[in-house]
Amino acid sequence: MKSTVLKSLAVLSLAAFMTGTGGFADGQAKKDEAGPRSLSLNVYALDTCPVSGKKLGSMGDPVVKEYDNPGPTGGRREVRLCCAGCIDAFEKDREKHFRKIDEELIRQQKAHYPLKVCLVSGRELDRSDTVLDLIHEGRLVRFCCPGCPPRFKESPDRGMARLDEAIIGQQREKYPLRTCVVAGSELGSMGEPHEIIVGGTLVRFCCKGCLPGFRKDPAKHLAAIREAWAAAHTDRNAQH
Repeated sequence: MKSTVLKSLAVLSLAAFMTGTGGFADGQAKKDEAGPRSLSLNVYALDTCPVSGKKLGSMGDPVVKEYDNPGPTGGRREVRLCCAGCIDAFEKDREKHFRKIDEELIRQQKAHYPLKVCLVSGRELDRSDTVLDLIHEGRLVRFCCPGCPPRFKESPDRGMARLDEAIIGQQREKYPLRTCVVAGSELGSMGEPHEIIVGGTLVRFCCKGCLPGFRKDPAKHLAAIREAWAAAHTDRNAQH
C-alpha cells in the first residue's frame, strides 16, 4: 500500500512539472513563497584567473571577490583572481570577463546537463530554436527562450532545487568516489554523506566539516572528481 501511494505521488509530481501546475509555467511564482532550497555552493570553479589567465595559486593565495551576476537571472557571483593587481582590470570590463568565464563554464557543464526540458516552461529544449544557455551562480541553466529567465528570477531557488534533483538522480548512484574528496575518509563512515552541487557536479563529503577545506580550492577538488568520472567511464567501456 505504501509503495503504491509513493509511486502515485511521484507520477503526480512529474505531471505537475511537465504541465506547469504548481510550478513556473503557471506564471504564479512569488518571491516570498516558501520552497525547497538549492544544494548549490556558489564558488568560482575554474582554476585560472579570468584576467591574466594564470593558474590560481601561482602568485600566492587568490583574491576572492563577489559581484552581481550580469545576466538576466540575477544573483551574485564569486570570482577568484590571481592577484590584487587584476582587480581593477576585471572591474573596468566586467562584462567581457564574465563572458569569458561563462563560456568556459558552459563548455564544461553542457555535455552532462541532466534536463531535456526548460526549467520554466517545461518545453523540450531540442524542439526550440531559441535555446538560451546562461550561468546562474556558477551553474548552467538552459532555457527554451529569452522570455523564461525573468520568470526564473522570480523564484530561482525553486528552479535550482529541481535542477538539483535531476543532477542527484544522474550522479548519486554511480558517484565515482568511495572516499571524501577533501578528507579521504570513507563516505558513510561518519553518517550520511554531506552533499553539495558545484557547477553541474555532485560533491559528496564524509561530513559537513569538510566544506571549508573544499572552499579553499574548489577547482582542485572538482578536477579530482572529474578524473574519477573519466576513469569509471573508461572502466565501463572496457567491460563491454
